Amino acid sequence: MPSVMECNHYINVNCCTLLQECRDECGSGRQLGVEGKCEPCPRGTYRTMGVQAACQACPTGRTTHRPGAATVEECTLPVCQPGTFLNGTQNSCIPCKKGTYQPDPQQTTCIACPPNTSTKGAAAVCHISLLVKHNENVNKGWSKQLEESST
Repeated sequence: MPSVMECNHYINVNCCTLLQECRDECGSGRQLGVEGKCEPCPRGTYRTMGVQAACQACPTGRTTHRPGAATVEECTLPVCQPGTFLNGTQNSCIPCKKGTYQPDPQQTTCIACPPNTSTKGAAAVCHISLLVKHNENVNKGWSKQLEESST
C-alpha cells in the first residue's frame, strides 16, 4: 500500500479514491484491521512490512510463540492436536497422561479428570465419554457399556 505522502501526489484508482482512505503501512508483525488501525498478526501468522499485504499463515503444522510475528522464521512451534499439550521448553507436543485430557488444539496443559474418574488411557481428548470409575461399588454392567462405547 502506498504511503500517505505518495497518495497526496497520486490520487487515483491505483492508490486511493479519496485522500481519507490513505493509511500508513503497518509495521512488521501487524496488519490493517477492519477499523483502519494496525493490529498484531494473530498467533500462527506473520507479516513482513513491504513484503506481504496481510498476515500470512505459518507453514502447515507450525505456529508462532505469540501474536505479532514478523517473519516465517518465527513459525517454530509445532501445532499440538487435541489429546496433547505444548511443552514450551522442549518445543514439542506431549500426550496427556492417563487421568488427564485436552479437548482443544494448541494448549499448554492437560486438564485433570474430576475426582474418582480417569481416562481410558493417555492422549485423551474428552473425559466425558472416556470416564472409568475407580470406585469399587460401580455397576460392572455400566463399566462394560462405557468401555464399549469409548472404543
